[in-house]
Amino acid sequence: MSQNYSDHQIEAVRAFNRFYTRKLGVLDQQLLKSPYSLSEARVLYELAHREDLSAKEIGNELGLDAGYLSRIVQNFDENGLITRKPLPSDRRQYQLSLTAKGRQAFARLERSSQEDVGAMLAALPAGGSQNLIGAMALIERLLAAPEAPPPAAILRGPRPGDMGWVVQSHGALYASEYGFDSSFEALVAEIAAKFLTSFDASRERCWIAELDGAPVGSVFLVKHTDDIAKLRLLLVDPAGRGQKLGQLLVGECIAFAKACGYRRMTLQLQAEGYHVNRKRIARLMQLHSLTQRPSRPDSFPIRSFQPRAPIANLRDTARLTGPYQVWVTDIAYAHIRSSLVYASAVIDAWSREVVGYAASLQITNRLTRIALHSAVRSHRPAPGCIHHSTCGTQYFTRGYCELLRQYGLIPSVGEAAVGRATFASHDRSQEAPSRHIVDIQDYGTWKDVIDHPREFIQALYSPERVEAIVGRRPVEELALAAMS
Repeated sequence: MSQNYSDHQIEAVRAFNRFYTRKLGVLDQQLLKSPYSLSEARVLYELAHREDLSAKEIGNELGLDAGYLSRIVQNFDENGLITRKPLPSDRRQYQLSLTAKGRQAFARLERSSQEDVGAMLAALPAGGSQNLIGAMALIERLLAAPEAPPPAAILRGPRPGDMGWVVQSHGALYASEYGFDSSFEALVAEIAAKFLTSFDASRERCWIAELDGAPVGSVFLVKHTDDIAKLRLLLVDPAGRGQKLGQLLVGECIAFAKACGYRRMTLQLQAEGYHVNRKRIARLMQLHSLTQRPSRPDSFPIRSFQPRAPIANLRDTARLTGPYQVWVTDIAYAHIRSSLVYASAVIDAWSREVVGYAASLQITNRLTRIALHSAVRSHRPAPGCIHHSTCGTQYFTRGYCELLRQYGLIPSVGEAAVGRATFASHDRSQEAPSRHIVDIQDYGTWKDVIDHPREFIQALYSPERVEAIVGRRPVEELALAAMS
């Protein structure tokens, strides 16, 4: 142990032990001015609170030496405090019970103990008794045997002083675990103050998780709009971790949000760039049929594969005279009411029309291939049509370049003279689809999307978005398009 802990830490524990044993009078020959030692008082306590105990069971419970315990039992028997009766299962063991005299002796000892502890608590300053009880409970929990079940936490409403604890705990925890400065603590103080000054009891709540009389967690649910609630200041102190307090706190928020008629909850600190365990919250919200704005989607899967030949940027040098000469590909996603939907599109650079597309709930290599098949099958471009990708992500996937050769399409990427070495440097990397936040509320479920795929793609790829993907037309191209 001395190798793992400093001499200062060990001495601090020993000093506390000396102080506390002296405070309780443990070293006195008799406990609380009674005729009994501490060990004898503990044996009396066990006999008074448990029925049909054997001497062996008491010894195991209190960790007393068998010979020492035997002398205590013998002394109690001689003084008429207990009765002894051999156990039917083992005649060598005795079942112990207190006599009337023994119960009177224990009652006097219990009364003296109550008075002594009451006097000690009365001498403490205001609020000191609660702090002392909480600290004792923490010590007991930390030093208890590992198999001992942890005490159950309770959730309650805020009391005077709790907001100060919320601010202090957030500031200290986020500074130690995430390196935040005092500006974050100021933000938490602002949120807590606003909650107190503009509290709407019908649609807002705060819960404090309490363990052994001490606060160990918090969460706030505040109104954002009539349909949307904000989940704020979710915190579980290290002293309360491992008991699913976060799940308990969020569950209370979700139940209250549903009762108030909210349709959506947002994680406000996450939106402001602070760390929140949103995965567990998202799972709970899904179980209770509440929607949440999905996070940035998964990356596009790229396998270890290199194109056979260098790929250049042919789009910038191409001069279009009609449709199906340059196709520009894109990977995007959109938010519907229940989930994220991923989409891959092939856009004709001349007509600015989506000529091929595919949609899925997952982003896979197959998504881009289906979009390419769709474009070729419906429009049959002449050999030599340029297939342009801004990032060239698809070219890393096995088989995609082979498809382009089969269809007579010429690959192109956004950066000029991208060769084999550049692709090799990106080997095994991942690239996320372009971020395009579209709330298409007409589509509640995936079934709505597959029932109306063309309309969904048109909503996702608006003229403004197509212009951003394909780029502005050169002047001469505009003139030709106007005459056609």
